[in-house]
Amino acid sequence: MSSIIEISDLRKSYPSEQGRLEVLKGVNLSVDRPQSVSIMGRSGGGKSTLVALLSGLDRKDSGVVKVLQKDLSLFSSNQLIEYRAKNIGVIFQQFHLLPHLTALENVEMALAFQGVDGARDLAEKALADVGIDQRANHFPHQLSRGECQRVAIARVLVLSPKVVIADEPTGSLDVQTGERIMELLLNLVQQRDMVLVLVTHDPELAAWISLSSLSRPCTLQCAADSHFWPAPLLSLSVMRSTRANSNLNFIEDATMWPIHT
Repeated sequence: MSSIIEISDLRKSYPSEQGRLEVLKGVNLSVDRPQSVSIMGRSGGGKSTLVALLSGLDRKDSGVVKVLQKDLSLFSSNQLIEYRAKNIGVIFQQFHLLPHLTALENVEMALAFQGVDGARDLAEKALADVGIDQRANHFPHQLSRGECQRVAIARVLVLSPKVVIADEPTGSLDVQTGERIMELLLNLVQQRDMVLVLVTHDPELAAWISLSSLSRPCTLQCAADSHFWPAPLLSLSVMRSTRANSNLNFIEDATMWPIHT
């Protein structure tokens, strides 16, 4: 089966006063569908950089990033925007709702940019799916943080992307609200046969992936000297769930280090 997400020898660095700062160095990741994957590492370990590259929001130095068998580096800027809008949804910790639009309008706007007919009806259904339709006409400042995250999830899922990337989606929520949001998100992506990539520093949040349903193998690898700066890639964990028996694959030989859970 072809991988829905394929990352090979991915490298990314940024300029600094001391020279080039290598953030990602030789990362490899393969994900098939339908499944959910959690990538866990401490704050400052390069997780957000990986999210930016995987979602096409930033450009790599070298290596391969493919989503749905398409190499993102081969797209022009306009082509990448169009491809991302149709196939990749990103849920951020800080929601990024437009403050002058209501919850309904925030979701509807995503559809309007795509020229989708019946945007209002689809947006209303999306809000109902996340259990916040009764707050459709409220502005973000009138909503709780948990309600804002529900709106942000609805805004992503209403476009039916093939891949959903959640970057610390409960990082600004209390524990109980975060658990409800995770349960909601996992149920929705499984019902819709999507790939979910959850990126977090929280082991309890990552555990939702391994405990949420059933699993198949997923691998995240790097060369022996690779790292997420400043945290070594050895500290990252990969958990995954899908509709098969629970299992995690790690490759360990003379040239590959295992990812520990």
